[in-house]
Amino acid sequence: MPEISLEKTYALLEKLTEYVMNEVPNKSEVPTKDEMNVRFEQVDRRFAFMEQRLERLELEKADKKDIETIINILDKQTKQLDIIRTEQVAFDHAFSRLEKRVEILETS
Repeated sequence: MPEISLEKTYALLEKLTEYVMNEVPNKSEVPTKDEMNVRFEQVDRRFAFMEQRLERLELEKADKKDIETIINILDKQTKQLDIIRTEQVAFDHAFSRLEKRVEILETS
């Protein structure tokens, strides 16, 4: 185990401070897990609603334009869901990267 000294502790604190000030996103920039779950639930509800509407229109033999409109709406919702999932993956990656950097700072 490396020798602990005041100078090394101070240097570690300097590195950590620099990292936190420059690399770590603000708390306001990072959605919480609950917020992400709420967003997923909202998108899921919209999908369910649109699917029900599409089924009704198909049963009523709606004209082609109505069905295309619903398909376009579903496509937009799919894109929004992809964006949310991409954001979640990016935040997970950022947090794991942060943990690794803190470990590196602790060992140096």
